[in-house]
Amino acid sequence: GGKRDRREAAMGFHDLMVEADNDATFGGDKLVEMARFLVKLGYDACAFNVSATAPLGRHHRCQLTMPDLGGAVPSRGALRVDATPPFRMLSRITVTVEDSVHVANLDGAVLGSYDIVAARPTTEKAFEQCCKLARLDIISLDLSRRLPFYPKAPLVAAAIQTGIRFEVTYGASLRDAGSRRHLFSNALALLRATKGRAVVISSEAERAME
Repeated sequence: GGKRDRREAAMGFHDLMVEADNDATFGGDKLVEMARFLVKLGYDACAFNVSATAPLGRHHRCQLTMPDLGGAVPSRGALRVDATPPFRMLSRITVTVEDSVHVANLDGAVLGSYDIVAARPTTEKAFEQCCKLARLDIISLDLSRRLPFYPKAPLVAAAIQTGIRFEVTYGASLRDAGSRRHLFSNALALLRATKGRAVVISSEAERAME
């Protein structure tokens, strides 16, 4: 159970950061459309992401209701996406943290209500704390703007040892040329620090075409 299950669910062709509202009920809204689009492309899984800023409160607990795509799933044809395992939809929270105290005090009950737990540190101190936090699945830096600190290789290596993955998201770079420039340089720095290991690429999509 726990972290291992989330890691196994994340394996395959997946997008682990599709933006969602925490009160979303997926009846016929854009997230069903996004899930169907990912199915068409042959994805195995996606994670609907709720963004939050520390400190967390009870209202941050997961309220997402995953849809039963059922007949809403398009014909899968040659993609064979009707084969086992079925398309999986997971819940995720990404917590922006500015202070190391906020990292240490992240509410375990809130985090435990999600399938995947990610943090987005905005300061070097917060980043250092995140790298030591075993309850995290993913550290997701905002690579679309100038990083306020450099991800140091020893810290990154220690995080990888505990099972944490580092994330590159490209959604913002599709919307802005300046973000693209930052993404390329920041992603290169991250790949150097990780030595190309334990990196996941996600969309951070707000619309299906992202």
